[in-house]
Amino acid sequence: MSEVSLESKISDLSFATKANVLNVKLNFVKNLNDKTLTKNDSLLLIGKSKDLKLVPKAQLTSILSKLEIPANWYSESINYLCPEKKANDDGAKLANRTSISWLNRFSINTISAKCSRYNAPSRAHLITKIVKSNCFSDNQTILVACERRYSIACASAVARAFPLYSSKTNNNESKNPRNVTVSFIYTDNECKSPNPSDEEIACYNAIGESVRLTAKIVDTPCAEMTTDHFLQEIKNVAKELGLEPMVIEGEELNKRGFGGLYNVGKAAINPPKLVVLSNIKSGSKRNIAWVGKGIVYDTGGLCIKSRANMCGMKEDCGGAAGVLGAFYAAVKLGFEDNLHAVFCLAENAVGPNA
Repeated sequence: MSEVSLESKISDLSFATKANVLNVKLNFVKNLNDKTLTKNDSLLLIGKSKDLKLVPKAQLTSILSKLEIPANWYSESINYLCPEKKANDDGAKLANRTSISWLNRFSINTISAKCSRYNAPSRAHLITKIVKSNCFSDNQTILVACERRYSIACASAVARAFPLYSSKTNNNESKNPRNVTVSFIYTDNECKSPNPSDEEIACYNAIGESVRLTAKIVDTPCAEMTTDHFLQEIKNVAKELGLEPMVIEGEELNKRGFGGLYNVGKAAINPPKLVVLSNIKSGSKRNIAWVGKGIVYDTGGLCIKSRANMCGMKEDCGGAAGVLGAFYAAVKLGFEDNLHAVFCLAENAVGPNA
């Protein structure tokens, strides 16, 4: 090859640039073939080795063409990452074959299939780590190959990789929203029905929003997520769902017999609150209540916690945050019974009234 033609070939190669995990518009779709892509966009394929082997190449042909990925590169990469284990292999040579990438435009990552009492068979917790480390381009597509029964766990893990809150200065510098599109290829029954249904896509989008909302509340420090701010998050959800929350706060809690919650939060600047969201279905005879602990920060009060135990106490509102996220997803997806969400909000502060 001449120097001129070699230089022209090199000039055509462009890497997808590293992108931010904040300010992301996340969307789950049925099929990626109709998605508009350019060579400056990126695709991330995730799955266990056994699932990646079953992905039909026809599902990726048009995407590879749009990203200008060589046709044979995908097949060779799958053979490299997911080799057939021979009888005399001890597995040591296969240990490091976990990822491969073409100029950051197309990355393939394998997930270990090994599970123990400390993790789930879906191994979804690894997906969050992979997605965070493979954020390239302002228009990214993520394709997850898995069994249908693991899809909800995988969708939640993808959503968790894109937080709605961060206090890091460099993260807040990103002003342009990134578009992240996610789809699944089901490997059950040899990929005979590989794409999700409309109902499943609606479920994934609702769950993705609820996971990110829950994470935002837990990630935000107490200085920015007081009981008043938490109440506003509840009101935002209620407004979107067409509901009205019932709120009991401050001295009224004590007058109405909620002394436990009142005494925990009475020393804080922002008063404690008991908030109830109810979604009533006409004709339903079943009532379900979810109760969430929403201690936005727990110093321990007069029995103050030690330095080591104090650092993570902004997470003490995780129960209420989880209930809010679950309530949002359940109602949005048409939960058929009467559903009540109860939020016990307080800040266990140190002060004269503690």
